[in-house]
Amino acid sequence: MEFDPGMNNFTLLFIAALATSAGLRFWLARRHLAHVRSHRESVPSSFTGRIALDEHHKAADYTMTNTRVGMLALAWDSLLLLGWTLGGGLEWLDNAWRSAGYSPVVTGSVIILSALFIMTLLDLPFSLYHTFVVEERFGFNRSTPAPACCWS
Repeated sequence: MEFDPGMNNFTLLFIAALATSAGLRFWLARRHLAHVRSHRESVPSSFTGRIALDEHHKAADYTMTNTRVGMLALAWDSLLLLGWTLGGGLEWLDNAWRSAGYSPVVTGSVIILSALFIMTLLDLPFSLYHTFVVEERFGFNRSTPAPACCWS
């Protein structure tokens, strides 16, 4: 992002807070991955005899996969937040609903509901991937994306 001399202090503070938050969360996720990877080959002593090494490997691999997907989701969520705020997404949504001529209470309610609906749709790919790819790969999900009524 190129520095805009017209940017106010709040915008700069917002960008700094978002960058700090995302950066810290990425750093912690990378540390978590390194820790899990370094302890993958041995069951913790308090679980020795109760958990087999292959089960421990599966849990470690599942944790690392979830963490990596979470890092991608964090990047996506950060970009969406920038789009909604500094990119003008909320302003566009607000203008679109205000032009409909509803009362302020109805307009405000519809804006909030619309924003939540759009954000849910934009986050849906990560949710579907987690449920139908990650969970299935590790044997935690046996459902399919198609409704049960459609199978013969």
